[in-house]
Amino acid sequence: MTATRRRAHAPPPCKPPRNASQGRGVFKDTAKAGELLQKAVDQGEPNAMVLLAGMYQRGDGKPQDSARAARLYRDALALPGLSQRHREIAQAALATKS
Repeated sequence: MTATRRRAHAPPPCKPPRNASQGRGVFKDTAKAGELLQKAVDQGEPNAMVLLAGMYQRGDGKPQDSARAARLYRDALALPGLSQRHREIAQAALATKS
């Protein structure tokens, strides 16, 4: 398979971290999921921001940090490309903090 063909069929940036965090097809590895999500967040992926914020909020694979979670939720809401589902999750999380 050529490199071009592989790139054309590459999964979205959030798929591998979600698979790792939920144990879909791989052993559950929240630390690895957090690492992969952080890379996606560094590239400005708003859906990854919501997933990583949830990890910080719950202390799941990341140290529990409500302030960082809230910051990630707010940043994700400010970016285009956020799915409706993740938008609702972020809004609900921020509403419970107020």
